[in-house]
Amino acid sequence: MKVSAASFRVLLNRSREERYPLVFVAPGSGQVAGSAVAGGAHFLMVLNAGVYRSAGVSSLCSFLPYGNANQQTLELLSKQILPRAGAVPLVAGVMASDPTLDLDSHLDQLARLGVVGVTNWPAVGLVDGSFRQILEEQGLTIQAEARCCKRPNSEVLSPSALRCIQMMQSLWQQQEQMRWCSMSVGLAS
Repeated sequence: MKVSAASFRVLLNRSREERYPLVFVAPGSGQVAGSAVAGGAHFLMVLNAGVYRSAGVSSLCSFLPYGNANQQTLELLSKQILPRAGAVPLVAGVMASDPTLDLDSHLDQLARLGVVGVTNWPAVGLVDGSFRQILEEQGLTIQAEARCCKRPNSEVLSPSALRCIQMMQSLWQQQEQMRWCSMSVGLAS
């Protein structure tokens, strides 16, 4: 059952207005997605990092050139997560700076699959130092991610990603050190 972007907006706005936390899960398998839905998750965030977590390695592997991040996310989404998501909204990671990606077609495909939101993943903004500088010189920038996240007239929604990008840019400009915290759900075998 597909959830509309409008109903997802209502959920996000209500959470902000009533000041209650939303529980989201970034599943790496259908089993975890099914458990998250049964446990009452408010939404699922499908990232290619889940492919690597399910393989027993760090989510940071999603930043390395082991595969096409956007294709990995699509495959995980369509083969494992969608069949178990039910009426839970889906947000997908998009590597918008991928120079081989037709972003419009990709976002249209995600919308057709029922995705109601996108976030920037793998995020260029999490990379720093000389590697970050080289990425930016090649046009692989946080601005490309921001453009993806604030596309007008898109059925795919991304307000939280845009606010996150703006916050990250502000913090980086102030040279503040950031700490990242991620949460995932796993099942013991």
